[in-house]
Formats: sequence, structure tokens, C-alpha cells
Amino acid sequence: MLIEGYEANSTQCALMVTRIAISGTLRTAVPDLDRESQDQFLVVLQAKDMGGHLGGLSGTTTVTVRLTDVNDNPPRFTQSEWPF
Repeated sequence: MLIEGYEANSTQCALMVTRIAISGTLRTAVPDLDRESQDQFLVVLQAKDMGGHLGGLSGTTTVTVRLTDVNDNPPRFTQSEWPF
């Protein structure tokens, strides 16, 4: 069975799904996704039998991938002094 994935509604695929395990784990070509930049991706998965050759069947679904946060960015202050 051939399984392909790509990011929905995007001309530039930031996620690039490279592998989908039987367990359902998605592997991406992007090593460090940043939740602060984008916290959610819609991924379209398409499975094809017969290796994707003519005459084979296929099915498509959309998966929502939500990123959780890792404390990787220090706090930022908008001004250098604060009156109290």
C-alpha cells in the first residue's frame, strides 16, 4: 500500500510528511516544528493499493496535527522599564 501526505491549503508545504508508520505516527522532513510560528497543520493523507498503479483503489482523509509547546523561548519584554 502506498501512503502519501501533504499539507492542505498550502502552496508551500511546510510539513512534508515523509513516512507514516502502521501505529499512525507521522514522520516529517522538518526536524524542528515551532509551535510559536504555527501551532496546527492540516495534512491530507491518501492511501493507494497496487502501488498507486492504474486500476488500484484509493482513499483520502484529512488529519489535524496540533503541536504542543516546549519551553524553548525565553520571555520577552516589550519595554526596558516598567513603572510601579
